Amino acid sequence: MASYQHISHGFDPVFDEHSRVLVLGSFPSVLSRANAFYYGNPQNRFWRVIAHSLGKPVPPNEGEPLPPNGSTASLEESIAAKKALLLEGGIALWDAIEECDIKGSSDASIKNVVPAHIERIIECAHIEAVICNGATAGRLYKRYLQWKVGLVAHVLPSTSPANAAWKTERLIERWGNELRAIADELAEVDRQRETAADEGATEEPHRNHAKGIATVRTRKGGSVSYGTIRIDAPAASNFAVHKSMQGNKRANTKPELLMRERLRAAGLGGYRLQWKVAGHPDIAWPGKKVCVFVNGCFWHRCPHCKLSTPKKNVEYWTAKFERNVERDRENVAALEADGWRVHVVWECELKKKTIDATLAKLLPELASELGKEITLPGGGALKPESTSVGPKPKPEPDGTSANVAPADAAPPSPTASTPTSEPKRYYLYVLECGDGTLYTGYTPDIEARLARHRAGTGAKYTRGRGPLTLLASAEFSTKHDAMSAEYRFKRLTRDKKDALLAKAAASKEPFERILEEAFAK
Repeated sequence: MASYQHISHGFDPVFDEHSRVLVLGSFPSVLSRANAFYYGNPQNRFWRVIAHSLGKPVPPNEGEPLPPNGSTASLEESIAAKKALLLEGGIALWDAIEECDIKGSSDASIKNVVPAHIERIIECAHIEAVICNGATAGRLYKRYLQWKVGLVAHVLPSTSPANAAWKTERLIERWGNELRAIADELAEVDRQRETAADEGATEEPHRNHAKGIATVRTRKGGSVSYGTIRIDAPAASNFAVHKSMQGNKRANTKPELLMRERLRAAGLGGYRLQWKVAGHPDIAWPGKKVCVFVNGCFWHRCPHCKLSTPKKNVEYWTAKFERNVERDRENVAALEADGWRVHVVWECELKKKTIDATLAKLLPELASELGKEITLPGGGALKPESTSVGPKPKPEPDGTSANVAPADAAPPSPTASTPTSEPKRYYLYVLECGDGTLYTGYTPDIEARLARHRAGTGAKYTRGRGPLTLLASAEFSTKHDAMSAEYRFKRLTRDKKDALLAKAAASKEPFERILEEAFAK
């Protein structure tokens, strides 16, 4: 059985200044390292796939006939023919790893990776597309090199003989389709650049990137016009910036989670997330056509904040921010044209010092539009103001309105006041089954829930495990708090659960207070 060896790559990448597509493998096999060139195993389909995809003859391996005279190819002649094939097709070739520990040729055994110094290629060649030969190469590229190159890779099926699920004909078709699509895209980019140059464009982006927008100013016939072309995010300035950018969430950000928590606490649930309409609103009530965007101040350029702009790649970031603001306006306009009522909440408005004022204004508006009541923190509900536009009440002969009591009218009797409804409560409860195991659940009605458990309809787990004993229960004002406490209690070990239950049995302290103290530790 092969043992681990620390291996260095051992030979140079193939590229020149005309290379535009970079093909990356993972690490050379044993035969490739012996030949000091890529894909030295004759069973590997790489050279056949590339040649057919480019419409060129397959370069010979060592010992095979060398066209046009049919003489036997030496190793040097074979390598020269393979290099010529790549460079004529505008393809650069390298591997993602410079050094690693590996067992034989097994990609699955690779560890202690030193990534390739990809700057050797990207500082010389105009690389505009990256292809990874197999999933391992794709994973290594994304982890170690993508932040430097700034391009998302096309990960294609491996040409290795170990990938027996892909026959050669199928590989040729898949790789050929991808290479032709990339060639068509690059040809279109060249056409756009030539057009911009002919029309007197004053600026041209350095690369054809795929993730941003660059503004190009053109002058023709004395008039100036502006157009946009798509560009990709430039490489991060360092790995820390790369990881920081990767950590930015598209959805479920902290401001969104806080907003949703406050909406639930106010009784304005029933919403949907990232609803499939223009802009994918963060929170939406599709039936009422009401939605809320919770925008991050930095990315959406909050008008209330003093915002900075990255000091590097200023042109890219300026264009990106402008496009973000423009897209936000377009989305709001499209939604309002479709009859939606749109609310925009900024990240800074949900900070500790401003959230109460923000929600004091927003929640009544939402309640009115949704036709719901706002649940107050101390219980009870606040009914939304009527949004009807019916006729005003007619004045009475004495000048008072029909539904307004006169000033000298007697105050209402305390006994005649309208009774207020009790706020709904939710409970976490812990049962001990007949076999000594515990069951934890939540319910708005403990007595009814216990009756269902004892009748065998409360939960599948408690069915047939009687007798059931209620050990403790905790009371909460919202369903969310009860479910959260249930989740956290279930994650405790049995010893910790028993300790909390024993404390609840021995003291008069409410179980919810005991849980709160335990969860705070």
